[in-house]
Amino acid sequence: MAIAILWVHVLSAACWLGGAAALRFSLLPTLADGAPAACAAASGRGHFLTSRAMEVLVLTGVLNILVRGIATELTYGTAFFGLIALKTLLFVLMAALQLWMGMGWRQAQPEDVGAAVRRARLGLPLQLVLGAGAVLAGLGIGGY
Repeated sequence: MAIAILWVHVLSAACWLGGAAALRFSLLPTLADGAPAACAAASGRGHFLTSRAMEVLVLTGVLNILVRGIATELTYGTAFFGLIALKTLLFVLMAALQLWMGMGWRQAQPEDVGAAVRRARLGLPLQLVLGAGAVLAGLGIGGY
């Protein structure tokens, strides 16, 4: 069961960060060129899907900590807590960016998505950098 939860956790992280990269490098450039409303709708839908991946990531992250706790009789080391605290901080920053960008997509009119695109152009690269840090911290947890 622990392997399945970890697998879903890694898959949801890949969907969140991969979806953010796809939005940033494939859909947003087309919106800058005055693309039709269909591209704007696709970007908003992509943001919706990455938000769902973020929610699954939270759930599986908590389950991973609980499963690990059951296996070790709740004996976590200080290094483990340090990495979990770092990952939690990075997650909170990434989630705040996700919410901020989501507000832009929800407020955008189909014919004018300029403000949402500007938010996404700023937020997505930051989210990808923070996500890379969270992934690296996650790799460190395996040793503790």
